[in-house]
Amino acid sequence: MVAVEDLLRLPFFQGFTFDDISRLLASGRHRVYQNGQVVFGEGLPDDCSLFVAVRGGIRVTIAGKDHQRFVIGNAGEGTVFGEMSFVDSLPRSATITALSSLETVSLSRKAYDGLCETDPAVALKLMRRLAHIISTRLRNADKFVAEAKSVAAAQQQAAPSPPPPPPPPPPMKVTVAGRVLDLAKQPDLLQNADKLPDLQRNTGGGLHDSDIKSTPNIFQRGDPNRVD
Repeated sequence: MVAVEDLLRLPFFQGFTFDDISRLLASGRHRVYQNGQVVFGEGLPDDCSLFVAVRGGIRVTIAGKDHQRFVIGNAGEGTVFGEMSFVDSLPRSATITALSSLETVSLSRKAYDGLCETDPAVALKLMRRLAHIISTRLRNADKFVAEAKSVAAAQQQAAPSPPPPPPPPPPMKVTVAGRVLDLAKQPDLLQNADKLPDLQRNTGGGLHDSDIKSTPNIFQRGDPNRVD
């Protein structure tokens, strides 16, 4: 059984009187969990109770892809948990598992609403303490995100830059000589090329005007590279 003195020594209940704790215990519930026992499961609806670990510790896990579970952290005696569902009445955002033997006191949302009617001063004091807990955790979460982004940015800057692409090749110059060579590679344009050796033998190693006129003109009329 949890005594009033057990709660008065916990940081969460600083500022509460002996009578305040007595009223909370009268509206709350005491329970002991064994090592590995689930206190509440992620995504599951329940009575949205707020828990305080009086003795023992907890492990917080969330589900990832392919049904893997990731450990968010472990916490010990005096930890307050379950505050998100207690405030918004939505399903649990994480799974809480007992580490070793865990002793808790809890207050359901329905019991808290009743406390607001019967003892609003104690209910207000509890909500103020809870708001402080949530604010602290949000600040720590923001700091963690900022540090993670800073590390990621530093790693990205430290990564070697890829080499620049090679320069494009210079544009090709089209010359008359190059045009002649390209066209000369097309055998259908030089139908009489096999006769050139005979012409050279008949002329003693040279070509006369009549021989030149008998060779096909590889440039068509109107070709800009044609030389008349």
